[in-house]
Amino acid sequence: MTILENSIIRMHSYKQISHNPEPKVIGVKNGVYQLEFSEKELRKNDNFKDINNVLLSYNPNFVNEQEQVANLEIEHLSASFLKSAKETDLVVFTPHFNGYKYIISEKFLECLKELEVSEEDYKIRKVHITGTEQNYYLLFIPMIPTSEIVFSKSAIFPEEDALIDEVDRRYLSFKNYQEFKDYSEENLFYRWAKIALDKHYAKRDIISLQTGSIFFSDRLVQYFKFRSITSLVIKNGPVLVFD
Repeated sequence: MTILENSIIRMHSYKQISHNPEPKVIGVKNGVYQLEFSEKELRKNDNFKDINNVLLSYNPNFVNEQEQVANLEIEHLSASFLKSAKETDLVVFTPHFNGYKYIISEKFLECLKELEVSEEDYKIRKVHITGTEQNYYLLFIPMIPTSEIVFSKSAIFPEEDALIDEVDRRYLSFKNYQEFKDYSEENLFYRWAKIALDKHYAKRDIISLQTGSIFFSDRLVQYFKFRSITSLVIKNGPVLVFD
């Protein structure tokens, strides 16, 4: 483990994204979800056992088995917005589905197609939502395992340093994944300051990491802003670089 003396310089070609939890944007006060899937409908599928195992159950090895999600057959997939929820372009939902963090609108999907974002970056699954005429889709983004991070070029800082100036934070770097894993098992609270990936990932417009972060390329972010995509938030997250 190495303590870095220099502060992290923020030069983004990618932005970390999230949804907007504010009630004025998503219409609900829980800040967690706008839409709920019907378990009753899911149970109508003849392969519900497979759906439960792949999509609904906790799987610590999911990152190595995630291709099962995109290939899973689901005939009955129905959901509905909560009573006061607003229909945004980026939608949060319940229950948790392995591999799916958001639902996107037809307008959001049109943006991806208009910018010719590679279909290797994402997969979609159409969702039937009662009470709306809009088309919505579950968005699957292939997840990059934490073990593929280039740790010698990456950096974290302790959670307690989050509120102090960047130049005064204690940045830590690691020789390899195992050294990071040993540290993270003893130190549960930290934040990423810089994440380095192999340069072959730089061709992607959409990047999802096992760490929980999702990044969009600058060109995608700017186009979403131009098209006024709703509930999309740009976070002041870690710097994403390629080695």
